[in-house]
Amino acid sequence: MGSRPSWGETLVLGSVARRRALGAAVLAAAVLAGGVAAGGPASATLDTTVVEFTGDAGDALTHGVPRSFAPPATSVDATGTDTAVQVAVGGAEPWTFVFQAPASQTLTVGTTYTAVKPADMTGPSAGFDLSNADTTCTTVNASFTVLDLATDPDTGAVTGFAAQFTSKCDGSGALSQGRVYVHSSLAYAATSAMTLTGTASSFAGGSVDLGGTLTGPGGPIAGATITISRRDGGVTTTLTDATTGADGAWTATVAFANATAMYTAAFAGDPSHTAVQQQLQVALRLPETSTLSLSGPDSTFVSTSVDIAGVLSGPGGPIAGATIALSRTDGTGTDNLPSVVTGDDGAYSATVAVGTTDATFHASYAGDAQHATVAKSWAVTAVPRATTTLTITGPTSALATTSIDLSGTLSGTSGAVAGATVTLTRQDAAGTVDLGTALTEADGSWIAHVALGLTDATFKAAYAGDSGHDPVNATASVVASRDPSALTLVAPASVARGTAYSVSGVLTAGGAPLVDQLVALRRTDLAGTSAVINVRTDANGAYTYRDPAAVGGAVSWKATWNGDATHASSEAATSLMVTRAKTSVTIKATAASWVYGAKVTVAVHLGPSFDRRDVYVYARPLTWGYGGTRLVGHVKVDSHGNAVMRFSLHARTTFVVRFDGDQRYEAASGATTSPRIRPVVSVALSGYYKRVGSLHLFHAVDPRQIITVLPYRPGRCFSTTVQAFQAGR
Repeated sequence: MGSRPSWGETLVLGSVARRRALGAAVLAAAVLAGGVAAGGPASATLDTTVVEFTGDAGDALTHGVPRSFAPPATSVDATGTDTAVQVAVGGAEPWTFVFQAPASQTLTVGTTYTAVKPADMTGPSAGFDLSNADTTCTTVNASFTVLDLATDPDTGAVTGFAAQFTSKCDGSGALSQGRVYVHSSLAYAATSAMTLTGTASSFAGGSVDLGGTLTGPGGPIAGATITISRRDGGVTTTLTDATTGADGAWTATVAFANATAMYTAAFAGDPSHTAVQQQLQVALRLPETSTLSLSGPDSTFVSTSVDIAGVLSGPGGPIAGATIALSRTDGTGTDNLPSVVTGDDGAYSATVAVGTTDATFHASYAGDAQHATVAKSWAVTAVPRATTTLTITGPTSALATTSIDLSGTLSGTSGAVAGATVTLTRQDAAGTVDLGTALTEADGSWIAHVALGLTDATFKAAYAGDSGHDPVNATASVVASRDPSALTLVAPASVARGTAYSVSGVLTAGGAPLVDQLVALRRTDLAGTSAVINVRTDANGAYTYRDPAAVGGAVSWKATWNGDATHASSEAATSLMVTRAKTSVTIKATAASWVYGAKVTVAVHLGPSFDRRDVYVYARPLTWGYGGTRLVGHVKVDSHGNAVMRFSLHARTTFVVRFDGDQRYEAASGATTSPRIRPVVSVALSGYYKRVGSLHLFHAVDPRQIITVLPYRPGRCFSTTVQAFQAGR
């Protein structure tokens, strides 16, 4: 080792104004510690300045520690000409590099030189030296390759330079090596450095806070993308990227799964910086112990509700927003109840029902990634309630729509129930009506003034019960009475059809007229029953209606009043005769002969009528054995009023025709009787052996006569005359 040598001409490189064209062949890229060199002609768009070198552990200069320098963090300058170039690294740890061509030669791009310390140069040897403020080598065994060289064409001063080197100091076998770029047009990716810090452990399903810095030889690397991934259970999961700030720092909050995981933060590199990554292991943190409280009343009456409450907390304090599952176990089994959610203070509460037996309420928290499961129970004794009795009394009947007084008492097993609310309702034809409430006195009695409706009603008093008394109700029926009313209806005894007449009457109650009331009238006549005719009573309770008597015959009237809130309904009826015009009907029977079985023609004639042109024809045999009168025809007459029908005659018969009348004409009838009917007699001979014309010939037998008489009359005697010829005489 020796003192650091002086350097002659010093020329600080300025901006790259002009570059000497690199005519040398492209130098293949060679990888050294900390970067990659790109071969080929220099690009006018690049201005690369960086110095990176390292060495073996036994190297006297580097001591095996990698170093990387670049502006603006550290100044890097080059001076000299194409025969020798000195590169100076400033800052807290200054370094100096010397690259010198062999005697009478210039440095050539792409040429690799074997070098010794410049003071020891002889023959074809080039010069190389590496030193810092404290140390230099007495002898050097080195080689270097010029990668880029540019000079000012006017002054010859170096404007751009790049080289790579290897060197051994003072005969040591330890090697130092590196690269130097000063305003070079070649690209070079300098060594990047990254830090990674973060959460040491996390609960399952939680999150992890990561952060770090990304720097290069020149300082922070801003705007760089940091890719983040997590590996657990043999599976790698890509997470959200982060971006470095102006200071090269970055932060990210990422998901944690369910197991210890290795997080990797990686920078993919860029044309000026190498890729780099760091890893951080985050351990799974087991759930912490949870504490749950539950309290409530020790006892309550059966079939009531109680309020239960509690607090859920962990080592870190109240656990907010947690779901507490509730259930009840009693004599009927176990039932799940609606769950509740803790507040910000970890507190929860619920109103839960108690049945007819003692109950134990259970509250449980299922836990989460951070908190362990926990459960708590609370027992409540169910106390039987006192039996209650409720009475209700009132009038058995009252005038409809008036008010009545209802009263009663409410008592329990231990005596009167004071200050209790009794709810009253009325059920009648109109439905159920709420009547309000009554409050019991100190002796349990109550009273209420309520309204009666239009119809009979059932009043109900109900007590809902409380924590110590059973619910109970009672009913009372009241008949809704009304004052009687009286209605009259009069009409003339008879009028002629077409002559208008009046029906009238009076509506009263207790002798007093009922004013301005609607009375419904209905008329029934041969045209049927009319629609309701409404008339209204006057100041005297009287009403009247004028009828045109359009339909003749018997007419009946009915008047009805439906009553009102205080009066019962009433009705009246009357009738009259509306005379009609007369008409005539005739009947005639004719036959070819009036013998048994003959066909008789029955002809009828109907005079004028209005809306009916049909008649009924009856036959009434006058001889015993042929039945009574029967309908033989219901026929319509033709436009002349005539109709004809046929009838088989078996006895002397009276024929009757009847017209029942219509709205304008009275009924009419007519009759006719047939002459006596002659019987039909036939005689037949039997026993003859031959018949010649009308002669029957007998031989050695007596002739036999068969006489038939219609109609058949058993027991009647008949005489016959038979003419016989014997022996031709």
